[in-house]
Amino acid sequence: MHNVRLIKYVWTHQTPEISSEWSKLLYEVELPFVPFHGLNIQLPDQRAWRIRDVEWNVEEQTFRCHIEDQFMNLLDVDDSYEDWIDMLLECGWELSGRYTNEHNKT
Repeated sequence: MHNVRLIKYVWTHQTPEISSEWSKLLYEVELPFVPFHGLNIQLPDQRAWRIRDVEWNVEEQTFRCHIEDQFMNLLDVDDSYEDWIDMLLECGWELSGRYTNEHNKT
């Protein structure tokens, strides 16, 4: 089995450049094979997440896989940054950090 740490970023706006806040979330999983770019991983009670990048961390003996970022659609009233964070935490993701971009604070 291969230890895999999924890494997901959630942004407050449509792009990182205009987002005033973002969060980094982690999810630990074991795979029976080496993860690869483009692989869709179906986690329990969630949609499938596509792996964008894969790296091997020698010290941790873990694959780090960056999956699709989540951007908020400001035109969709049901698309809320806080709701996404809450939903991911309820699904077993771990909040690694919350960050602000002082240049984009509104």
